[in-house]
Amino acid sequence: MRVKFSSRFLIFLSALISCAAFPLGAVTLDIGNEFEFEMRRENRKGKNISTEYLSRGNFYLTGHLRDGIEAGLRIRSVGVLNSTQTRITDYGARVPNQTPYFEAAYIRLNDIHGYPVSLTLGNQPIRWADGVLIGDKGLGFPAVRAEAREPYTGISGDAYYLWARDTRRDISGIEGYGLRVYRELGPGRAEVNYLRENYTSPPAAATLQQEKKVKRTIYGGSYTQELTGGLEYSFFGYLMNGEKG
Repeated sequence: MRVKFSSRFLIFLSALISCAAFPLGAVTLDIGNEFEFEMRRENRKGKNISTEYLSRGNFYLTGHLRDGIEAGLRIRSVGVLNSTQTRITDYGARVPNQTPYFEAAYIRLNDIHGYPVSLTLGNQPIRWADGVLIGDKGLGFPAVRAEAREPYTGISGDAYYLWARDTRRDISGIEGYGLRVYRELGPGRAEVNYLRENYTSPPAAATLQQEKKVKRTIYGGSYTQELTGGLEYSFFGYLMNGEKG
């Protein structure tokens, strides 16, 4: 069972705002919050049914400055009610229980010099192939990301470079880059992906192996189509190869 409440309100500032180094001009602030409440029940064979109550809260602030400049901030808090756990699992990530943390904090340049190109710098969500190829698990990635659209052929693409992923997501100390190109094709969307990642694998205590440098390359492709009633189907596949040094 899940109950969700959400509210959004806009504040428009028409006064001229200036600072010592950079006059910002008119600024539009988009401020909002969301709240979710979820009841989880688990029934294991031979054990009693366990029930826990989970709450999720989000606060976000987006400032739209002049010349397509956008600054965003999103703070998230997740907690299990009446629990003494310091960390809990939410969407596959280990997060602090009932303690706010930053999900996103970024600056984005939109429509650079009038072209359909944007550039984003900071902690931001990145999720490709429904999180199979790469997914931030609601924590965001520190990254530089560029997005572009070719208006004549309808081909769009984006690329990123990220660093310092930590164990809350999957592997600590990983860095890498990725590129994807996609286009509407028939009733759905076709997409191809390329990712390159470097990281240090942890030592295996059982075999007393030392840390090793790992490099891996991932190639992926998918086709997704939305159906009536909010449903969709997707065909997806990928190849991965790597080496340890």
